[in-house]
Amino acid sequence: MIRRYDVLHPGGGPGEAEIARPAEFVIDPGGVVRWVNLTESILVRARPEQVLAAVAAMGPAMAQGAGK
Repeated sequence: MIRRYDVLHPGGGPGEAEIARPAEFVIDPGGVVRWVNLTESILVRARPEQVLAAVAAMGPAMAQGAGK
């Protein structure tokens, strides 16, 4: 999964192990990634308003499923 979604952080883990970069995704019902937020720090995350805005921008059908 790390390589599939291009979030590899080589040498970022203990003992320089490969780990995933902090990331959040919005994926539509068809499995297509529609929005990505990548950061360099586990302390930095998207605000809920940012994610909801990304979902809303995808149209009414996707936005209705966001509250489930």
